Amino acid sequence: MRAFRLITSFLAIISLFACKKESKKKNEPQFETQITGIVTHGNNNGQGMKDVKVYLYYDETPLLRKKKDSVLTDQNGVYNIILKTADTLDTKYTWKIVFESKYYHNAGYGNVKLGRKNTRHAVAYEAGILRARVIYNNLVNGPMRVSTSASIPNFIGNLSFIDLTKTNADTTISLKLIPDKQNDIRFYYPVNYTGLFRWWYTKPNIAPSLDTTYQTFNLDLNNFFTGGK
Repeated sequence: MRAFRLITSFLAIISLFACKKESKKKNEPQFETQITGIVTHGNNNGQGMKDVKVYLYYDETPLLRKKKDSVLTDQNGVYNIILKTADTLDTKYTWKIVFESKYYHNAGYGNVKLGRKNTRHAVAYEAGILRARVIYNNLVNGPMRVSTSASIPNFIGNLSFIDLTKTNADTTISLKLIPDKQNDIRFYYPVNYTGLFRWWYTKPNIAPSLDTTYQTFNLDLNNFFTGGK
């Protein structure tokens, strides 16, 4: 009887170690995920951009994002990150291409799909500066937003914007424009709390270079249109 108990205990210990070893094996990185792409310069005939930072994050919570890894693009604009994980069930990894503030780009955060190749290309345009002198009187329902945008495929949103709050002003502001592209500059302010806006826009003349451009806008608020932005 005593021998039987010893054998049973011995087998239990062996089984315990085997389970621990198997559990450890399961938690070891087994799956490989690739995060790759090419970053190109929109102003320069699509040439690759060197030394652009690409970050890989692990999102512990929607508000807590921790850096897991980072790389720089090579001379051809190519980046490549290899992530190894124990399984492919975790969907909390994201990555982002980070540009200097002078660039206009369409690269936000991307969700990483584990166990496969993730590809994201990005195009960045270096912006020129418009020094805009803005003159107006009797702004009743401020602020008036002055924004710029450029006609670039797959790009949405403003290049830059500034809010003017004074009732009467003669001021100079700096805005971003993209050389060799069609740019718009828009002025608009709310009509009380109706959801409508008074707005006016134009296409400024800019040099096909990154040189600073100067232009004056003498606004007649009575000639603004009423409608959506």
